[in-house]
Amino acid sequence: MKKNFLIFGLNHIGDVLMLTPAIRALKLKFPESNIFVLVSEIAAPVLYRNPDVYKVIERKKYKGILNIFYLYKLYKELKKYNFYACINFLTSFEFALLSFFISKKRIGISSFKTFLFYNYKIANDKKIHNIHNIDRALKFIDIFSIREKYNSRKLIYIPTEEDVKTAINLLKASNINVNIINNNYNDDNNNAINTNNANNIPANENSANYVANNNEANNAINNNNDNNIATNNIPANNNETTITTTNNKYIFDKTNIVVFSPGSTRSSKEANPELFALFADYLNKLGFYVIIIGSKKDIPLANKIYRLTSNKKLTVNLTGITDIYMLGGLIKISRLVISVDNGVMHLASALNTPLIALFGSTDPAVCGPVNDNSYIIDKKTDCYHCFLNTCDKESFLKNDYPDCMGNIELYDLTDAMEELKI
Repeated sequence: MKKNFLIFGLNHIGDVLMLTPAIRALKLKFPESNIFVLVSEIAAPVLYRNPDVYKVIERKKYKGILNIFYLYKLYKELKKYNFYACINFLTSFEFALLSFFISKKRIGISSFKTFLFYNYKIANDKKIHNIHNIDRALKFIDIFSIREKYNSRKLIYIPTEEDVKTAINLLKASNINVNIINNNYNDDNNNAINTNNANNIPANENSANYVANNNEANNAINNNNDNNIATNNIPANNNETTITTTNNKYIFDKTNIVVFSPGSTRSSKEANPELFALFADYLNKLGFYVIIIGSKKDIPLANKIYRLTSNKKLTVNLTGITDIYMLGGLIKISRLVISVDNGVMHLASALNTPLIALFGSTDPAVCGPVNDNSYIIDKKTDCYHCFLNTCDKESFLKNDYPDCMGNIELYDLTDAMEELKI
């Protein structure tokens, strides 16, 4: 019997990626099922290529009376699918109430406001919050008696051929010439996407196909002044990085591309920009290109790092012009990613790209990367792992980064490179 499942997902890219092992386990246990995921507009793109997800519903944000009308409209839309079960990873009252009206089987974290709406309650205690978010998500599906063989901690994100091509074109527009020996790109998971739900990817401006067909990458480079991106960051040379192939699959581990992702939704997660600049200089001397990426919010931080770097020919600032699909392709072809705790870190973990992850205010035991090619730097201070959105110390007001991240030194990064054998 085909069962429809509804998952109320979280708000950020990394948080949603950490739900994908639970989604995969659910799909393996119920292969004929249709899994719907209601998730924020920001995080939705990471699920559009997920072969285990039948439909992604983007959650809108409204206030006051508009939100009531939106929720009623959403209720009418969801009610028609006759969901076998709702799994609610959100803690909000409104979505707990919504699940009560659309499914007989409801799983969620029990609180004073929500405990009446769930018939399968997850205790809201330290035990559930102190384990890794991946394991926490898997706990939500324990009720379905999913066998151990279905459980994996591997994150699911699969770039397409177009994503890789778009990333390569973006680099070429920055005079980083990527030589493709074989244009055939094949991947079992990629084929699963094409056959599973081809209509699930919206034809909008976030689509990698849209970007490729409209030369968005080239236009973004040419118009980088409009995005407040540093204007001298296009290398004057034509150094090549070579991609070879085996069995019609790209092999990316010989490229000389290193990605920096210094920004975060929380300022308490960000590190000293001088550290990134020093490491960029170190990598440039070894012959690596450094690509700085991030959202538009991260442009001031990225520009500061770029200004502090010495070699403007080997350091490129693409902050504010890459969407999630470009990022997937770029991370796929990179030799190394250096990131604070953010969505890029989890994308690198999902793609098993060598990763140096910087931690301070958050705990890698709860939200750290899980791929085999990751190296975590987490230096203790008297108040680290506070999980605060911003730091309340005077030093933070002076430096714009917390002490726990300021303790990370250049040698920590170079040692990490040695451990990863980069």
